[in-house]
Amino acid sequence: MKFKFILGFFLCFAMTFTGKAQETQHISKLEIGKKAKKNIDNRDSTVVMHIDTLIMKDNSTLSFYGKKNVKLTIGYAEIGNKATIYGTDGKNNGANFDINANFQKIRFSLYHCKGR
Repeated sequence: MKFKFILGFFLCFAMTFTGKAQETQHISKLEIGKKAKKNIDNRDSTVVMHIDTLIMKDNSTLSFYGKKNVKLTIGYAEIGNKATIYGTDGKNNGANFDINANFQKIRFSLYHCKGR
């Protein structure tokens, strides 16, 4: 009886950690055209995303709406002039970004990080 109780306890304990694991979204190539917008939205307030190749043309926008935490890993990135990566959690004007990127081409000279 004790063994079943202890086994059940550890099984429930292990299930709490697997239920909270964040699934990583994987995109092999994401190309956003000139003056185009790409919105990443899903039900979770946290996004973990891996993009192999990100190409953002001039004045393009990659936005994360309704997200509190965004972890973004980019293997190869080409960023055009005035391209924007933007996020908000919907209630407060901002989101926590953790970006790890391999920038190959950057055509803008102004890096501006502000909450909107």
